[in-house]
Amino acid sequence: MARKIHDIDTRMMHSTNRIVENVKEGASPDAIALLLDDDELDGPFVRKLIKFHAANKTKPAYTKRNYKNTSRITKEVLAEKKAEPAEVSSPEVLDAL
Repeated sequence: MARKIHDIDTRMMHSTNRIVENVKEGASPDAIALLLDDDELDGPFVRKLIKFHAANKTKPAYTKRNYKNTSRITKEVLAEKKAEPAEVSSPEVLDAL
């Protein structure tokens, strides 16, 4: 499994680098988007991809700490959703408290 993830990461890195290089050479992000095999990958997506690439030049834009915190919070929220909702007491019981 780790090998598969590594291969996907490597392909994404190479594709992103090629896109950024083409845009630096003057290619239109909209033209590049037409060459991608997905209708949802349009010009604005390519522009955001270029910005994300630039954000990662000197340091990770999404750090391991961000990843771990997001994972922890997501797991907590999912656990709360799976837990049974608390029973609502009658008004008389609430007034007595």
